[in-house]
Amino acid sequence: MTGAVFKRTAGLGLLVVCALVTGCACRPTVPTTTVVLLPQADGSPSSLVVTANSGQTSLVAKPYQSAAATLGDRQAPRVVQGDAEDIKRRFGPLLNAIPAKPERFTLYFKAGSTELTAESRIALFNAIFDAQQRSGAEIAIVGHTDTTGTAAGNDRLSQRRAEAVHALLSERGFTRAIVDVRALGEREPAVPTGNYVAEPRNRRVEIIVR
Repeated sequence: MTGAVFKRTAGLGLLVVCALVTGCACRPTVPTTTVVLLPQADGSPSSLVVTANSGQTSLVAKPYQSAAATLGDRQAPRVVQGDAEDIKRRFGPLLNAIPAKPERFTLYFKAGSTELTAESRIALFNAIFDAQQRSGAEIAIVGHTDTTGTAAGNDRLSQRRAEAVHALLSERGFTRAIVDVRALGEREPAVPTGNYVAEPRNRRVEIIVR
């Protein structure tokens, strides 16, 4: 990044803008980096430290604060407090280009089968609806099992479950080109158990829409 580096000090939403700021006709354009702290979706606090090339630092710790650093500037990055409307006015196109946060949906299956539980049919509908609202959506489908049966058999069963979900998504137009299908068998249980334990929460397929 030109003009500054930044270090995360807590979880955050972040908008980074690199621009050329023009002075008078006798001066060359000067690369500048602007960092904007966006609010967390859950309202939790966040912050970051922005460091100019000179080594001077500034703390950005409030939503809609921005820090700007210009290449060659010996001062600390300039911190300015804005608000939602100000940031939208200044950086609207960039904000609109930020992809939506990935969403995760979990589907559960009846023991030893690729048949969804009744509740999971609703979760599948929600996953399809979410993916349809996203332009250029990508989908990951990950199959899992509990620890009943053999490890090899569970690998095959988790693959069949993942493929069954993909078949349902294909009916809605989500082709293999945008869908990644994987199977993990019993290796990553949602609820750790011993061997040969019939745990309904581990008989699942996870759909990640991004």
